[in-house]
Amino acid sequence: MIRKIGLTTLLMTSLFSSNPALSAHENYLTPGVSISYELKPNSPELVTNVSWWPISAECTLGTEEGSTKISVLNSKKSVSINGSKLTPNQKIVLDVKDKQVLAILADSGAQVELINLGEKVIRATCMPLGPNLG
Repeated sequence: MIRKIGLTTLLMTSLFSSNPALSAHENYLTPGVSISYELKPNSPELVTNVSWWPISAECTLGTEEGSTKISVLNSKKSVSINGSKLTPNQKIVLDVKDKQVLAILADSGAQVELINLGEKVIRATCMPLGPNLG
């Protein structure tokens, strides 16, 4: 019994004492839940589809710069942005404008790393449109 308590305490301590600043911030897409992101300049942001099916989403961008660039690295599975399919480990740089809407389709388990290449924060509000079963 004491051994179980000790192992549980060790596990909880290691989980809560890890330094989140050492890795990119991670967000999860789930159907029907609107998510807002703040893409800070040159700071990686991971977005993962944790559902069992592909998800379509529309993301509206807001930036004070008028236009800027975002680096998109597809880490896992398949992702499409505005109809352009990205294979795993493929990277693209998008020119984006204030109030632009990006159409995104992410396979189950897909993960992308976003990096704001501009000088000011980009705000993105993403609304998953639900599972894409077709």
